[in-house]
Amino acid sequence: LHDMIIHAPHTAADIHIAGCTDDKTLPETKLLSQLSDSEKTIVLSLTDQDERRHLLFRRCFQRQFLAQSIDWPGQIRDLHIEHKLDTPPRLPCEPSLKFSFSSSGASVVACASRKQVVGIDIERIRPVPDSVGLSNRFFTPAEAATLAQMPENARSAAFLHYWTAKEAGLKAIGKGIESGLNSFVVSEIDDRYVVEYKNKIAGYFSWNLEHIEFPEGHFVALIHRAVST
Repeated sequence: LHDMIIHAPHTAADIHIAGCTDDKTLPETKLLSQLSDSEKTIVLSLTDQDERRHLLFRRCFQRQFLAQSIDWPGQIRDLHIEHKLDTPPRLPCEPSLKFSFSSSGASVVACASRKQVVGIDIERIRPVPDSVGLSNRFFTPAEAATLAQMPENARSAAFLHYWTAKEAGLKAIGKGIESGLNSFVVSEIDDRYVVEYKNKIAGYFSWNLEHIEFPEGHFVALIHRAVST
């Protein structure tokens, strides 16, 4: 898996971004050997083969990515990753490292930084037939109105840009989609996207939002902000 991971360059030297697509060539036994015992139990309990493979590959990628990010000297399976509800994931051995994961089909992405809070989300580029209806349901009124005014052939890409930005923003603060994609506003100002939360989050500067077409055929949104000192 190490050789399959693609590292994407970023203008901020302190942000590490990488992605990978499962080509199904790696045997499950090899991937399982890199998981913790608790992760193995969860993976092996899944009866749907596609779901099991997706979770297995995703967890292995996460472990490989974090191990590379911190130069982990031990076995990949021994790297302890904490996942808690409504809290960003963390590494007890490297508490200053902020990181985020996302997946879409067979493709996975991740980002990490020691100086910035980060969130990432990926979606496969595809038509979204009911983009206006979905935006009315999930986005703010202003965002939904902006999307509805766009030419029909531009709406799917715009919807996916909004959606990934909002998912990445929620991941950065450790929240799930149930917390509300309309809890903050995404705007395009001078050809760049900005993010504004309805409630200011103490201790942080403003958000930065970038869209990256990586891996090929996908939209990736990266949100990051410097931690105040």
